[in-house]
Amino acid sequence: MQGRVCFSLLVALAAGAATFVGHHRVAVGKGCELVDFAAKEKFAKQLENRPEARRLGPVAACFAEGTDPQVMAAFHQALQEAQDGAWPNPDERYNLTSRWSGAQGSPRVIRWSFVPDGLSIPSGVGEAVANSTLFASMDAKFSGNRALWISKFEEVFNRWSQVTGLTYVRVTSGGNDWDDGADWGQAGADGLRGDVRISSKNIDGASSTLAYNFFPSNGDMVIDSSENWGSSTNDYRFLRNTLSHEHGHGMGLLHVCPIDSTKLMEPYLNTGFNGPQQDDIRAGTRHYGDSNEPDNTAATATPVGAVGVGTSVTLGTYSSAANSSTLSIDADGEEDYYQITTSGPVRLTATATPVGSSYNSATANPCGTNAVIAAQSQANLAIEVQNSTGTVLASASGGGLAIAESVILDISAAGTYNVRVYETNSPTQSQLYRLDLLGEAIPTATISGRITFLDWVNPNSTHPVIIEVIRISDGAQIALASTTTDSDGDYTISVPSLVAGTGYLVRVSSLVWLRKSTPTIGAATISNLNFSLFNGDADQSGEVDAADIDDVIAAFGGTGVGPTGGDLDGSGEVDASDIDVAIANFGQIDN
Repeated sequence: MQGRVCFSLLVALAAGAATFVGHHRVAVGKGCELVDFAAKEKFAKQLENRPEARRLGPVAACFAEGTDPQVMAAFHQALQEAQDGAWPNPDERYNLTSRWSGAQGSPRVIRWSFVPDGLSIPSGVGEAVANSTLFASMDAKFSGNRALWISKFEEVFNRWSQVTGLTYVRVTSGGNDWDDGADWGQAGADGLRGDVRISSKNIDGASSTLAYNFFPSNGDMVIDSSENWGSSTNDYRFLRNTLSHEHGHGMGLLHVCPIDSTKLMEPYLNTGFNGPQQDDIRAGTRHYGDSNEPDNTAATATPVGAVGVGTSVTLGTYSSAANSSTLSIDADGEEDYYQITTSGPVRLTATATPVGSSYNSATANPCGTNAVIAAQSQANLAIEVQNSTGTVLASASGGGLAIAESVILDISAAGTYNVRVYETNSPTQSQLYRLDLLGEAIPTATISGRITFLDWVNPNSTHPVIIEVIRISDGAQIALASTTTDSDGDYTISVPSLVAGTGYLVRVSSLVWLRKSTPTIGAATISNLNFSLFNGDADQSGEVDAADIDDVIAAFGGTGVGPTGGDLDGSGEVDASDIDVAIANFGQIDN
């Protein structure tokens, strides 16, 4: 079935233009010398029998390979004249027409349904008015397995939902597999009928017109009951790709060129690939955003889940189409949020990578000069990590077009964080991208040395200590560790990795000793970082003063050690020697 031709009935045959029809290039001059005028008159008469045409809106159809290009041109011109003033205006490559209601790039729910057999289907492309035979003909082609053929329709809608912001809801009525049977062209209604309704009738026999589809805000589809939809090759790909192509029109996608078997919405139906491809996905996301919409705020962030040590998450991977992704920045000003949680310290690496290739593209109306589309270079991506209050903790944006942006952040505490992906230029086309999140153990540095506790019975003794590491350049606290010295006053702590050559302050405090700070330079191992601490700060105010002497006097005769305990020298008793310590160090302060 590969190679059937899908031609839009929206082809504008401008004076002096040229268009691809089939594998042929047909020049269409001002006088339309290459249009089969006899065929044009025939089609014009057929199209006169379409009184519903203007109400139902513009339509696109599929034709079988081998159709005479002059006859095809005649059909297009006759239809254009018959629908004078009703042609949608293509927007831009990919090749878009109107979308379903809502702002560009916003998600939408589309209801869909099958019509019951016997519903009158008016002429759509000049064929005779006839009743729908969808259920009877498809049941016969699938040997009575209705669930199977219905599942193929569902797969098509599910595939479009995977790669765009469209959500599909099937509507049935009265416990039947079909809708309420309202007249063809009626708007969708909850519990009654879909926005997109699907019917089947004989259009022109097998191997000619395969199907046709109306554009938003109609979207209805008619498939030719004479075609071999029951062919199971490649999991019924002939049926699925036809439906997927036709619903592409129902989403607001027009035909694109060149005809090189790389895009679902090319004029030729192709079964050499499976469903929407790179250009088709980019078009769908331009209209409706990606499948995570709406995710443009922290409040509507896409939940990713826990990212801890050993976690590796890739979002956006799409195996059914080369150079594609399920994530997209669809326009200028677009931003996507992803929410992660951590249960403890973790080094987070978040990378946004543009996805896409450079390929030729042109509108199919007419199919003329191609343009190179650099799909990987539409949006200049940027990425940042925010905490739960929106404070930016890390960001990256300087790489330029087609360059991945990556941030590395050491998260010290459990909590909720948001990864924000956005653009820094003003893209006019959608940019597919991939998001990678990696959780690793935070690399550590080791700091060790000896602390001398002055004015103590044994100055190199066992004491609890608190050690801070502060980056000098901005005062940021890198680590806060609690440990205990050994009997020689030695300590060793592990802290998050320190940047080589960067200046840090290491501060030590303990019990009744004043805090002491010592500068050092970042390295993987820092040893012999030694401290001598002044004694006498009984109330831990940061200064040895009269209040400390008062505390010692108040505790006189006791045995307590530490703040308010009074025993400053470790003799085991609060006595005059402790008062002497406070007096000797009077006026000393933290440094």
